[in-house]
Amino acid sequence: MKDILIKCPTCGADVEIGSGKCPVCGKEWSKDTLSDITISGNVKTVKKFALLNCDAVKNLKISDGLKVIGKEAFPCLTSLESVSIPNSVKTIGHSAFAGCSSLVDVVIPDSVKVLDKFAFQNCSSIESITIPGSVKVIGLGAFSGCTSLTNVVIEDGVKKIAEGAFSGCASLESITIPNSVLKIGFTSIDKSCTVHTSNKNIIKFCNLIQIPVVEE
Repeated sequence: MKDILIKCPTCGADVEIGSGKCPVCGKEWSKDTLSDITISGNVKTVKKFALLNCDAVKNLKISDGLKVIGKEAFPCLTSLESVSIPNSVKTIGHSAFAGCSSLVDVVIPDSVKVLDKFAFQNCSSIESITIPGSVKVIGLGAFSGCTSLTNVVIEDGVKKIAEGAFSGCASLESITIPNSVLKIGFTSIDKSCTVHTSNKNIIKFCNLIQIPVVEE
């Protein structure tokens, strides 16, 4: 299987990350020392373990053109601090960023339609997140174990929050849920979090399981 195409750190030419040398400018590297990686726009799908052994990467840029961040694409990149996701991306797959414990800066663009299960599980440095309305289902355990997460805004359009989506988020203080949400799993939100909503069904749900709620 071919390595994923990245931009040469020196000249920007497309090159396989595992090649270790750019055929255009002659720049040499070892992928386990690269701290900044840009994935080529000619890549349409990032597959499993695309950046395996890239343990030093801190900043990841995904060029416009990519459509799918696949299952376990970037798991356990523990040095990763920021990722730039372009508006061409439609899917963030199962465990795509799971265990990226230093990841702080991430924006989910409103092109994303699928936010699969455990997508950002145990990303323990993320402090806030906005889920765009283009996402219809927030997957099972999508942000579970994000222990630094304090604020979540779910935009109008989202229809379901699956089981455990925000469970184990010990610092979560506030989550905003729109009227479009029709279903929410019983273990989606820990009881220490306050829900802000005008959604009558969600208010009933919160009262039922004793989650603090502010009607807006």
